[in-house]
Amino acid sequence: MNPARAALSKAQRIVVKVGSRSIAGHATFVAALAAQIAAEQGPTRAFTIVTSGAIALGASRLGYGRRPKEMPRLQAAAAAGQGVLMQRYSEAFGALGLVAAQVLLTHADLADRDRVNNARQALAALIDARAIPVINENDTVATDEIRFGDNDQLAAMVTPLVGAD
Repeated sequence: MNPARAALSKAQRIVVKVGSRSIAGHATFVAALAAQIAAEQGPTRAFTIVTSGAIALGASRLGYGRRPKEMPRLQAAAAAGQGVLMQRYSEAFGALGLVAAQVLLTHADLADRDRVNNARQALAALIDARAIPVINENDTVATDEIRFGDNDQLAAMVTPLVGAD
């Protein structure tokens, strides 16, 4: 086994980043991911998901032919798609007896000490309850993040919040 796989097999807190293409392009992706996480999660092992996909799902629901470029339409797509995104996660994890818990964050949340501490405590409580935090940018109110597609950066910022290995 290579060293990276060996380290992952021993990790207790894991952050999984899911991209928009995985969510919007494959209807069964979330169910397959949930099954993998359910099989790997245990009393001392917890997963947190940082997901994209709300804009892609919402753009489709609103009848946009492609991802919009205008900020108000991007925000509208995020608002229309966030519920669908969480429904997919809730149903997939619920079918396995697990709870998916939505957490919406912005870079402003992670730049303010009090808000960071609140987020850290909320995430710890979710993990202690054996829920699966499903984190996404709050794209309906965040504008810079939409422009730059920062969920990769969000995943990196969430890692220390949950004490991920």
